[in-house]
Amino acid sequence: MSKTALLLKELEQARREKNQKAEHLLQSELGKEFFSSGDFFHAIKFYNDALDTAHRVGGRKAEYTTLSHLGNAYAELNELQDAINYYNQALAIARQSNDHDLEGNALSNLGNVSAELNDLPKAI
Repeated sequence: MSKTALLLKELEQARREKNQKAEHLLQSELGKEFFSSGDFFHAIKFYNDALDTAHRVGGRKAEYTTLSHLGNAYAELNELQDAINYYNQALAIARQSNDHDLEGNALSNLGNVSAELNDLPKAI
């Protein structure tokens, strides 16, 4: 059984057990699996599901991470405005949480996308 198939089976079980924390983790892992295989559309689907679950369970760090993953997937698809939107949402959470490491990561992601758009003042 492939890793993806195993994760899908575990996700079904987490849903049956109404274990939203496990559901979020498995949705994120599935997003990562699809991302690493280059299937960005399926990655986005599972990241969106993970974001919805993170909203329900109230995990701000989980929301931040999932928003960053969504930004990465859209950046890979060269949908840079969508990537910027997700990175900005992640940045807002980092700032609200007063987490300077997360803030630095979000700013780095925004800088990379701005550089790809040749918006050098924003990239710096």
